[in-house]
Amino acid sequence: MAYDSLYAAARKALAAVLAKQGLRATSQGGHLAAQHAIEAQLGRLRHVVGAFNRMRITRHEADYPIFLRQATSSRR
Repeated sequence: MAYDSLYAAARKALAAVLAKQGLRATSQGGHLAAQHAIEAQLGRLRHVVGAFNRMRITRHEADYPIFLRQATSSRR
């Protein structure tokens, strides 16, 4: 639960940077789209967003265990 809160705060921080510029991530690609938009703006400093990517992957794996991801992808 604490990890989800930390991730949500980081995600909202990225969204706030975009919102300040009049932008927002699309619903398709959502969290990853926000990350890519910020990385593109940071150029050589984009590595500072690396922690967000690690959190995003960890949260995704915790919320969607491997057996659920495999079951979902096998239905497609």
